[in-house]
Amino acid sequence: MGRKGNTSPWVYVALGCGGLAILAVAALIALLVFGARKAKQFGEDMQDPQARHERVVKVLGGDIPDGYYPVMGMEIPFLMEMAMLTDQPPDEDGDLDDLGEGGFIYLRMRSRRSKREQLEDFFEGRTNDLEALRRSNINLGRGKLIDRGSLDLDTFKARWIAQRGEVIMGSGSGRQRRNDGGRIEGITAVILVECPNDQSAAQRIGIWFAPEPETAEGTEMDLTGTPADENALRGFLGHFAPCG
Repeated sequence: MGRKGNTSPWVYVALGCGGLAILAVAALIALLVFGARKAKQFGEDMQDPQARHERVVKVLGGDIPDGYYPVMGMEIPFLMEMAMLTDQPPDEDGDLDDLGEGGFIYLRMRSRRSKREQLEDFFEGRTNDLEALRRSNINLGRGKLIDRGSLDLDTFKARWIAQRGEVIMGSGSGRQRRNDGGRIEGITAVILVECPNDQSAAQRIGIWFAPEPETAEGTEMDLTGTPADENALRGFLGHFAPCG
């Protein structure tokens, strides 16, 4: 990627969602199979801020929320789409010194019907087993389920769960940082995106993560504006149109 030896955003994608590491590696292999020329173009686009922005917007649709920066966007026809935003801008080579305080990852890929049904049961509240996420390669680390719900947006429906606890990241900054392999405390929303009249085998997942808000000792945590706040979630997701 870059010339300065910084960590590639791919590493953060892999570490940021645990089981998504396998998917990221598979994506890279598929990209190479798709063609060396395409792979070269992808690498060049990652170092071009405008091209990187266009790639991310093409995957997510809509626009990018204020305070977030495009890190990566890629499409492999018939296989997958992936996009990543963080609240820290990449450097001129498209690399990140640190993941920042928060971000958003979106992934669309084919999935077995059995896994999709397990996810739907979890998001609908028919089960409370976080293993349903891990079986679909979404590893948030240890945490406590805060809330779940559904949103009807302009172009898609979003079913979501919010968790407080560990978010597994490649590194942390400020008060988030801990010396235990990149495990930080935060608020994470996992979003199951449903497109109208979609008969494909695609599974669309979004992950919005942010640090826990400052809380005075002895007071209850105020989740306003975090990924666990339904109004904040509606405003954030309202920027996107992933269904095309």
